[in-house]
Amino acid sequence: MLSFARPGGRIHRAVLRAAASLWGTGDGTSRRSVYLKFFDDERGLSIHGGLTALWEVARGSSALRVPESLGYDPGLRMLVMSDVALESELGDWIRCVEHGRSLPAGVDLERVDRCLEVVAQSLRELQHSGLQPEERRTFRDELARLKDGELLRAGDGSVRPELASLALALLDRLEALAPLAEELVPAHGAFRHKQTLGDEHTLTVIDWDGLCLANPALDAATFLVRLCREPRRLPGG
Repeated sequence: MLSFARPGGRIHRAVLRAAASLWGTGDGTSRRSVYLKFFDDERGLSIHGGLTALWEVARGSSALRVPESLGYDPGLRMLVMSDVALESELGDWIRCVEHGRSLPAGVDLERVDRCLEVVAQSLRELQHSGLQPEERRTFRDELARLKDGELLRAGDGSVRPELASLALALLDRLEALAPLAEELVPAHGAFRHKQTLGDEHTLTVIDWDGLCLANPALDAATFLVRLCREPRRLPGG
């Protein structure tokens, strides 16, 4: 499997799933699936460091589970990560609810709720882990980034300038309410149900490229907004 990330039309990351043969001290070789992430800069090295520290935290956690970073090749700018041998159960169940389909046999809303409780516990354990990622995302920094966004700039030829005006007014209100001092905690950076694999028994959070220090509300708000946004985009959802 090969996928690319294209922010703004520019490819900055490629992801490849591959089968690897591993030689050990035992009899013969073993085969396992791994993920290879190729970057166009040195971000992979810091992601490797963050995932390595996060892996140690997860080993002592009751709910938090993450892929293991197996190594980083600076010459290829390649990050090697373990595969997660789990299905996207939670994501599939939520998709059924969104589209008004019946949940699979043996799955009810109580089980989905238990799965979401594991998600919340994973987030709590992450925030109390004591990790110190290099990247920082403050409330004010996020507002400044949004205000600089292409869609909100004056004179962009938008057919709905009144919407841009309302959006800017909302950002002004948020800016006025921004905390003067923030307690920053470890954050996933893009925490949502589509970044989970498994169920309420074993649930792994994946894609930690955005690991950072951020406002404690960032991950929870991102999760809830993404959870609510899809039904609103579906008529009758």
